[in-house]
Amino acid sequence: DNSSQIRPFRATYHYEKEIVKNINILKREGITPSDVFQCLSNISADGEIIQEKHIPKLYQFGKVYRMYEELKDSGGKHVLDDRGRYDFDDMIMLATVSLDNEKSLKKRYQEQFNFIMVDEFQDTNGAQLKFLFSLLKDKSSNICCVGDDDQSIYRFQGASLGNFKGLKKRFP
Repeated sequence: DNSSQIRPFRATYHYEKEIVKNINILKREGITPSDVFQCLSNISADGEIIQEKHIPKLYQFGKVYRMYEELKDSGGKHVLDDRGRYDFDDMIMLATVSLDNEKSLKKRYQEQFNFIMVDEFQDTNGAQLKFLFSLLKDKSSNICCVGDDDQSIYRFQGASLGNFKGLKKRFP
C-alpha cells in the first residue's frame, strides 16, 4: 500500500474528503479511472508543472479512484450515499457508458429524440457534454444550445466554458 504517497502534509489520517473531492472533479469531467491511467502512460516530468515527485502520487491517486469505482460497482454501501444510491455525476457517466456500449439503446434514443435543446449551456460540465455527444447521431443532428458565456455561475460544480469550444468544434 503506497497511500502515504497521496497523504497530504499535516493530514496524516484525515484526507478522505480531499480524495473524494478530487474524484468528484474527475467524474464531473467524465474522466474514468481508465482515462486517468491512459493519460498517465504518456506523462513525464517537465520540471515546471509536473515534477518527478508528482508522478507516483498521480499513479496512486489513479489506483484509489479505480478501487473506489470497483467498491461502488460491487454495491459497497460505504462509497454510496446513505440510501445506497449513486450521485448525479455517476448517473451521467453511467448513462454515457450505456449509450456508447449498447448500440440498440443508443439507436432507440436517437430515433426517439429527433430534436435536442440544451438550455443554460454555460452551466454544463465535461461529463454532461460527453453525454450529449453520445446521444447525438452525427454532425447532421438537430441540436440547439442556449447559453451565455458571461453568465456561468456553476464553475464550482464543474461547469466549463470550454464546452462552447467543444460544441463549435463538433458542430461548426
